[in-house]
Amino acid sequence: MRAYVDTNIFVYSMFAHPKYGMACRTIIDDLESGALEGVVSTLVPVEVLGVVIKHNPSRAQLAVTSICSLPMDIIEIGRGVLSLAPEIAVRYHLSGYDAVHIAASLDANIEYFISNDDDLRRVEEIELVKPLGYSAWKKKQ
Repeated sequence: MRAYVDTNIFVYSMFAHPKYGMACRTIIDDLESGALEGVVSTLVPVEVLGVVIKHNPSRAQLAVTSICSLPMDIIEIGRGVLSLAPEIAVRYHLSGYDAVHIAASLDANIEYFISNDDDLRRVEEIELVKPLGYSAWKKKQ
C-alpha cells in the first residue's frame, strides 16, 4: 500500500487529538513498521514545524526529526509540482498548501491520499482515505 500522508495525520498523532489521535497513531505505526509505504512532500515537515512552534516550541526539533526519520519517501517540491498546483487550486477550490500536496502526490503517481481534510473529497484524481476509515481501507488493500 502506497499513499501520500498529509500533515494533519502527523499533527493529530503528535498532539493526541481526542477524536483522531489514536487512528492517526495507527497510521504512523504502520509507516514505522513498513505496513504502509508512505510518501510526503517537503511541505509536510514544514507545516508540522509551523504547528509545533505555535503550540510547543520546545518540541520543534523532535517533531521534524521524527518525521524525517520515518522510512518513507520525502519528495521535493519542484517546478513541475509548482506549475500544477495553481490549476488544482482553482479547479477544486483548494488552498495553495492543499493544492501543492495534491500536485506532489499526482506528480509521484500516488492515488491514495491519507488526510482528514474534507476539502480533498472534491479532487477526482485521488482517493481520500480519512483516518477513522483507515483500518477498513487497509483491510481492503
